[in-house]
Formats: sequence, C-alpha cells, structure tokens
Amino acid sequence: MRRVASDVSDQAVEAGLPADLRRGLRDVLGGGSIREGKADRRFFSHDIWEAGATAAAVIRPETVEELAAAVGLVTGAGFSVIPRGGGLSYTGGYLPERRSSVIVDTRGLDRVIEVNTADMYVTVEAGCTWQQLSEALAGAGTVTPFGGPFSGRYATVGGALSQNAALWGSAAHGGAADSVLGLRVVLADGTLLRTGSAGTSAGSPFHRNFGPDLTGLFLGDAGALGVKAEAALALKERPAAARYATFSYRDRRRFVDAMAEVARSGAASTCFGLDPMLQYQRVRKTRLMEGAAKLSGVVRTSETALSGLRSAAAIALRGRRVADVHGYAMHVIVEERSGEAADAALAEVTALSSEGSRRLPDSVPRVMAANPYVGLASTLGPEGERWIPAHGVFPLSAVNEAWDRVDELFAEYAQPIERFGIVTGLLTAVMGRGSCILEAVFYWPGTRNLWHDRMLDPAKPGRYRAFEDDPEVTGIVMELRSRLIETFHLAGAAHMQIGKRYPYLDGLQPETRRLLEAVKHHVDPQRLLNPGALGL
Repeated sequence: MRRVASDVSDQAVEAGLPADLRRGLRDVLGGGSIREGKADRRFFSHDIWEAGATAAAVIRPETVEELAAAVGLVTGAGFSVIPRGGGLSYTGGYLPERRSSVIVDTRGLDRVIEVNTADMYVTVEAGCTWQQLSEALAGAGTVTPFGGPFSGRYATVGGALSQNAALWGSAAHGGAADSVLGLRVVLADGTLLRTGSAGTSAGSPFHRNFGPDLTGLFLGDAGALGVKAEAALALKERPAAARYATFSYRDRRRFVDAMAEVARSGAASTCFGLDPMLQYQRVRKTRLMEGAAKLSGVVRTSETALSGLRSAAAIALRGRRVADVHGYAMHVIVEERSGEAADAALAEVTALSSEGSRRLPDSVPRVMAANPYVGLASTLGPEGERWIPAHGVFPLSAVNEAWDRVDELFAEYAQPIERFGIVTGLLTAVMGRGSCILEAVFYWPGTRNLWHDRMLDPAKPGRYRAFEDDPEVTGIVMELRSRLIETFHLAGAAHMQIGKRYPYLDGLQPETRRLLEAVKHHVDPQRLLNPGALGL
C-alpha cells in the first residue's frame, strides 16, 4: 500500500478543501455531491449526544466506484475519511477528531443489488436502510435472519455492520454481524477488497468461512479498518406464522431468569424487556400523544414538565410502587413455518415464563412487529426531554449481578437524580442463546442540540417542550453515564456501537492488541480512516 501525504493541520482547512482536492472530487463524483457549507458541515459532524470537530466537507458518492476513488483522493491529500450512515450514533462513531476530515455520507449507495433465492443471499449497498431492504425482500418471500434495529427506518446496513446492532430476530439469530456472508470494503488508499467466498477469483457471496474469516475483521470496526460499500447477507424463508406474548413480573431476578430460560430454549425470534420505569415512561408518552389534540394551543410551562420529571425520578427511587403498578415486562415474538409450530413454540415459552408472572395482553409486541421501525421521536422523552443510553452485553448468568451494580450506582446518585429530575430506566434484549443486552437509559430536562433540530419532524415544531440549558444537570448525566460504562466494563461486558466512547483497545490482552494494531497499520498506515474509532 502506498504512503500518503502527511497530515493536514486544522488551520489549513479554515477556508475549506484545497482547490486541487475539490477539483479531483468533483471529477470522480459524477452523480454524487460535495457539501462545504458551514451549516451542513456542522450538522454532519454532530451526533445525538455531542459535536465533534467540524469537518472540512461532506461528500455523497452514488456508486461504489465513486466511493473508492473519492476515498483514495481524500487520504492522498492527508485528510481523514469518516464514514457516516443514518447518523444515529451516540458514541462518537462518526464524529471527526480534527477539522481536516471529510465525512462520507453513504446514503447515496442505497441499492439492493441482487436477491438470490436459489442460493439464499441478498447483496445490498451499505447506505440502504433496513426498512428499504425489508420492503425489497417482501415480494421474494424471504427475510434476513437479523431484521434490523428499532431505528431501521433510518439506520443503514453499513452502519449496523460497522457498529453491530440487535433486536429483530436477535434472540434466534444474534446481531447484525451474524447474518453477513461477505463484504466489499474500500481501504484507506481506495483499494476495493472483497471478503468471503466472493473474494476468490470466480466465487459468489454464498459462503462466509472459506479460509480465515476476513469478513469478521470489518464487522464492528466502527469504520476504523475500511469503508463498507456492499454487504452480502444470508436469507431465510419468511415465517408463515407468528405468535406474541407479554409477561409481567414484580420480581426483577425472576424477570431476568425467565429471559435467560427463553434465550437458552431458542424458541423465540425476538425477546426484549422493560423495567418498571421504562414501562411508566411508555405509558406516559402514550397518554401525552393521545392527548396532543386536546392540548393543542395550550402552553404549559417548563416548570410543569420538570415537576413531572421530578415525580418520575422520585417514583423510580421509591421503587416498589412503580414495580407494583407497571412491573418488569418481557415481550416475546415467536416466528415459525406453520401455525402448529408457532403454537408449540409459544407453549414452550409460556411454560418457561409463567412462574412468578402474570400474562398481559400481547398488544406491545404485536403492534411493534407490525411497525418494526420507529420514528426519531424515540430519541427524546415523552415531553421532549433529552435521552441517552449506555449498554453492556453480558452472558446470561451475569445479568442479575450486573444489574445489582447498576442499582448500587444509581443509589449513590440518588440525591442529584431526584433533585434534577433525571429519570433512569433499564431495558434488556436477548442476543442469541447465550447473551443478553442490558441498557440503561437516561432522560433529563436538557436543551436539544443541532442533531435534533435537523432530524426531528420540522412539521411539528410545537410537539416537544423547550427546556432551559442547565450545565450542572447535563454534567451529572455525563458523569453518571461515564461511571455506568466503567461499571459495565468492570463487570466483564462486551459492547456494540463502540465508536469512540466505549473502552476497547486499552482493554485488550497485549497479544490481541498487537494483532489489531498490525491490521490497522496494514490497511491504514497513516491512521486516516475514522481516527479514534475503537481507540485506535
């Protein structure tokens, strides 16, 4: 691999891209675009949580060839390349660390290239959303084993593979990375690389493990090793029958144990749960949405909303009351090839889950399965409060102990949580037969940022309450979230969406770290692919 130009200083990009780089990009981006306006550059350099350094430009290639040529030009000029998908990161995944960066908006690469029902794979460009992919497969009677995250209306296939993701189908089939057969990746110098069986001289992307698993190197890499251009994903027949169930538990340990038993059985395709506080938040949001028409034109003060948050925080701290009313809810979806098989699988789930539970109507999993990809309103609280999560992936046997540690941390912060109206809750999701995601969610009365201003529905400007900025409250949330990530790390958690915020590189064993560093040096010797991702 050739050496590239030395790094470009931030001061050198105050006026934008160098003229020769701009001309070169215009030449290769025949159908694509270059954005150098300050508003666009600032927005694309911002995620749900925070801002990075403002990039020098944003490019949007529309073919794989344009992508490869553009990446080579950018790194050849000494600029960093930052791949960005749907823009839903909250871990700094695509935030530039320096202004001499070019963000690649991959959403121009959104084609479903081939649906091969004979060999049961689909090839798709990295900027295609999970919803687009699902719609394209509907007529073929097939689905991917992993069906995408909640955010699949906006989240791209490439983004999910770079960060890894979980939810639809995860109980049976694991995360996004587990459905991949092969990739087409652009390396730092613009080289196009194929992995899997398609990486042979005459192969097609029907098989992942032909020799060493080179595909796995680029999954969960946060774009630090290459820019994903295409992915080949496995297919399976679309299930003919589905069944749904919701079980409510007053006892958290029994709730976690039931999820573990369902996970080990393999009977469910999707299994996730909400603690009482998130159950309360869901009910609160539903009531607010139902009452929106009645409240139209009525101005409520920020103090009223803040009082509601404080009440919610106090209820969460008292614990027992909210648990009695809302319980720990486990939602299960079973999908099979026949109604009889689905009935049998649901009976197995029910037998594993009944102890210590009461059966609730299955409306939540049923409605969610019918509308699997949610809007961006989920990135705010019921009245427009700021939202941020932090998660860990644990072996099934360790979830209760990890939850105990989270409870201890929240108890340590009980006073500021109640004082400032910070609401905390936890959700769980089964990921394969041996692991479970434990995700803590924070809501607080904070000012929305540039990301929210651009991404949320502009047709409904009065839908969300405007909160005054309080740096002390936001500082507490930042501190608490950092402490939580540290708590998860010490409890042995793995992570998805590592980006630039979860610990990874420094936690590796020395031999493993040396291997990763050697791979990075080979594919990106000047460290120009998403610097800082994975800690590299």
